[in-house]
Amino acid sequence: MNKIALMGSGNILFCDEGIGLYMAKYLKTNYTFTPSLDFIDGGTVGLDALDILTSYEKVLILNTASIGECATVHCFDGKGYLAQTQMKKTVHEHMLVELLQSALLADLPMPVTILSITPFDIISVKIGLSQPLISYFPHYLKSVLDLLETLGIHAQPVALLRPLSKIIEAFSHALPEGYL
Repeated sequence: MNKIALMGSGNILFCDEGIGLYMAKYLKTNYTFTPSLDFIDGGTVGLDALDILTSYEKVLILNTASIGECATVHCFDGKGYLAQTQMKKTVHEHMLVELLQSALLADLPMPVTILSITPFDIISVKIGLSQPLISYFPHYLKSVLDLLETLGIHAQPVALLRPLSKIIEAFSHALPEGYL
C-alpha cells in the first residue's frame, strides 16, 4: 500500500457544495501526475468510504467547509476537521464527520488531509458554482497543486486544458467519462 487517492466530495445539486467534485474532475481531465493518483468520486461520502481510508497511504479530500469568509481555503487532518464545531451545515459535511468519527472509534487509520474552501452559496438548488467561487477557483486549484507537491506528487498540465465550464457542463448532463 503506497498509493495516494484524491477524493472529490460534495453535492453538485447545491451550487458551491459541488466544488470538490468539480475540482477532482478538473484535475483528472487537465493534468497528469507523477507518481499517479487514484481519483475517487466521493459524492456525499458515507460510511461505505471506510475501506478507502484503509486502502491508501494518504487520502486527499476536496470539499467545502462552512466556516470563515467566502473562498477561504482550509487544510485539516482528520482530527482537525472533527474539531471544527461550527461546521456541519450541509449533508456532506455531516457525512464526512460521521466517516471520520467512525474511523476514530474503530481505531482505523485516518490518513486524510481535507482541503476545503468556504462556499458562497450552498442553498440554491442549481448545478454550477457561484460567481465568487468561479473567481476563486484558480486560487483553490493552486492550493491543491501545492499540497500535492508537498506529498511528492508532481502535476503536469495536458496540452489542451478543458475549461471549468465544460467540467460543470459534463456534470449537469451526466455525460459519460469519455465525453471530456
